[in-house]
Amino acid sequence: MENMARYWLYLDSKVQGPVDTAALRKITGFTLLTQVCPEGADSWRMADEIVEIKAYFLAPPRVSSLMADVVNGSPFTIPVRPTLTVFAPEE
Repeated sequence: MENMARYWLYLDSKVQGPVDTAALRKITGFTLLTQVCPEGADSWRMADEIVEIKAYFLAPPRVSSLMADVVNGSPFTIPVRPTLTVFAPEE
């Protein structure tokens, strides 16, 4: 497995972490506007400014990673997409 960077987060008025990029999806309240600091660095930036985090969040989660959470008893739930209904205009 590749070695992912780890980040400190400033969330809910406190510093949390460090956590790897994959774990960020599971942190309640984390968004790309959250302030993060790479482990070993001394500057904080918005998560949106860090290429690794932004790319990870723009990609859909892999089913295999979601299933591992379910199998391991994580409280993580698989989101259900809302149904879209299209109505044709009346003539």
